[in-house]
Amino acid sequence: MTDTAQLRRQLADGITGQGLTEPAWRKAIEDVPRDAFLSDAVFRQGQDPQGLTVYESLRRYGVSEAEWLAMAYRNETWVTQVGGVDAADATGPVYGLPTSSSTLPSLVVRMLEVAGIEDGDRVREIGTGTGYSTAVLCATGSAMSWSPRSRSTRPSAPAREGRCTASATPRP
Repeated sequence: MTDTAQLRRQLADGITGQGLTEPAWRKAIEDVPRDAFLSDAVFRQGQDPQGLTVYESLRRYGVSEAEWLAMAYRNETWVTQVGGVDAADATGPVYGLPTSSSTLPSLVVRMLEVAGIEDGDRVREIGTGTGYSTAVLCATGSAMSWSPRSRSTRPSAPAREGRCTASATPRP
């Protein structure tokens, strides 16, 4: 298995170059393994011959580990569910609107910086998608409760370790 520490540092460097100023958020990006929140499939957005937006599933086993990890640590939003269909369950092209994702990391930390969240603050995140944003929050020492958007959302590593708690039942 590849050590992702260098990829996490590169992601944090890129986000810092886009204006990230708070050291705690940078450390959180360096500490949280984003690939752990992508499951084994994501959607790539494209266009069909008629010009309509279509999503194609990209599965982890369909690319090399290096390719998957490089993709996971790009400062990019990765759609994990479209119209209620998880990327891992898609058997062909999927049309519809994204309903779950691992949000652009720079957007996540920018929102958290603007919100002024500090160590020890209590935060409730609803509709956590993949759980990556929740894990970033937990990595700063904030007390979190979270409500996943769907039953397919896996608890974040901090939640599994007891630093965060799930306090609501996911929507079906």
